[in-house]
Amino acid sequence: MKENFFKVLIYFIFCCLTFTCLGQNDSSNKIASQTIDSLKTIINGLNGLKGKIKHQEFLIRYLKELKKVDTTNNDADSLVIIATDANDKLLRKIELKYNSNVIDSTILFFSCEGLLEYGEVWTGNLLPTVKNAKKYIYNKRQVYRYEYDTKDRIIKSVIWLSTPIIRRQVYFYNEQGQKLLKKEKQHFFNFWD
Repeated sequence: MKENFFKVLIYFIFCCLTFTCLGQNDSSNKIASQTIDSLKTIINGLNGLKGKIKHQEFLIRYLKELKKVDTTNNDADSLVIIATDANDKLLRKIELKYNSNVIDSTILFFSCEGLLEYGEVWTGNLLPTVKNAKKYIYNKRQVYRYEYDTKDRIIKSVIWLSTPIIRRQVYFYNEQGQKLLKKEKQHFFNFWD
């Protein structure tokens, strides 16, 4: 429902802009150009809001269903934090890996069926500071999400790799159950579509 609202709103803004710009003369082209730029900024903001809403949905579900958190150390330089629900199904997993100047972290959210649904990969780089205080600046390197059909087969994967372009893979299954793949490259604003 929320996605449809955003699509209708963007379409409405586009239509209004198109009809407004038709019939403009040369002296008013600057105003039309400024209007277009303003609308692009609004659309970018709406698309960013859509991503924040989806992320909040993952967090709310995680917090509502959380029953147990456990930690393990694979070695001296790593930590894994696992959160499960009342039935011991995986809700969220955080993997942290340290070296002297970098912290790599992966945050994974799982569906009610225990399938990987959303993930983020972050890197924290050590900043030079005074008096040996360690401060890191964090950058999101990768975001990905997956969708599944009723048979728990993957039907879509979407990956963002620190660029304005996303890689979308749509999977189809024929009558024999063989997986067929369609690859697409799209703008980041289409990440949740």
